[in-house]
Amino acid sequence: MLEKIWNSWKSGLKKVGQWCKEHWVEILIGFACIVVGALLTFFTAGAAAFLPALLAGLKAAAIAGLISGGISTVLSIGASLITGEDFTTLLGKALNAFGDGLASGFKFGGIFAGVSQSVSAIFKLSAKIGATGTSLGNLKFWSPNSLTNPNSGGTLFKIGKTFRIDFEAGKQLFHIHITSKLFNSFPQAIQSMWWLFDPGRQDAHVRLTGLLGGIWGAVQRQK
Repeated sequence: MLEKIWNSWKSGLKKVGQWCKEHWVEILIGFACIVVGALLTFFTAGAAAFLPALLAGLKAAAIAGLISGGISTVLSIGASLITGEDFTTLLGKALNAFGDGLASGFKFGGIFAGVSQSVSAIFKLSAKIGATGTSLGNLKFWSPNSLTNPNSGGTLFKIGKTFRIDFEAGKQLFHIHITSKLFNSFPQAIQSMWWLFDPGRQDAHVRLTGLLGGIWGAVQRQK
């Protein structure tokens, strides 16, 4: 019994090692982009902002990896069913597709996170020189968070009272705001997607960093 468990662990570790050997460049690129974004946050917003930015980036990249892996797996299974492959072949290809998609999604999730934090750093710098945003009727452009806000970033574009496109370094990264009425109109299964939505009292955040990174990672993996 113990020998079987040990052999299973050895086999699992060997597969993990092989996956790391095949995908270390993608993982390194994603991680490096996150670190760069967190360092830019550190230099513009202070030492206390570094760890939240780093964790937010890693979380977004991990979510992107899982999304990309899931999409890649579904596409692989669909292709195997169409070609009539046996279950063993289907399962093997599906597992490989998930691993490849996971690495690709992490890479692009990290890139999206790093870019989001870089934009947030620019927002922080613009706030320090007194930028407060430009309004044109119901439209507002480039409105940085206040200097007292511990989360650096700001609003790139705002229409009316609710809809806006935001960048934040230590929380939501790249995201948009939608009305609570619109969010509540979604099916419960969609509302429960915690990795995509962060509902508030008057509106809801739609986290796009991990989602877009995951979709882009899956697309790139198919090429």
